[in-house]
Amino acid sequence: MLSAAELGAQLHDDEIAMTPARIEWLLAQGADPWIRNARGDTPLFALLDRGAATLPSLHALLARGVSPAGAGGLARFLGACAGGDRPSPDWKPARLTCSSAAPIPSRHRRPADPPLALAVRLGWPRLVERLLAIGVALDSRDSHGMSALHLAAALSRELMLKQL
Repeated sequence: MLSAAELGAQLHDDEIAMTPARIEWLLAQGADPWIRNARGDTPLFALLDRGAATLPSLHALLARGVSPAGAGGLARFLGACAGGDRPSPDWKPARLTCSSAAPIPSRHRRPADPPLALAVRLGWPRLVERLLAIGVALDSRDSHGMSALHLAAALSRELMLKQL
């Protein structure tokens, strides 16, 4: 019999992390989803850094109540959704799951674009609305020095311009 911590540590295994059925099974057996790896990441945070291929596994964790809350969790989630210059359409089904549990973002362990700027870049007006409702800073700048308002104007996102 393994402890909850030992079961949770298995969520960091590469093969298990990419198999939603195994994740669900481990969680059903009492695996602790908050166990951190050597980098200090929970299984959910570790998956966020891997990109769109992990979406089914992320859904398995989110469906069991594992939250992206924590230091920079929302920013990491949105950064993974953005995935570079062009947002991945594969992430759209997950966006409201994230926004419904989104905390006010806190300090980041590493430089990251603010969640509001990422939501504008992704073109997700409902997430922008949610972030504004919880009081995120409007004047925060992304890694290119642009505020969410600048991004909305540059990307011709009229609805988001009005929201901001």
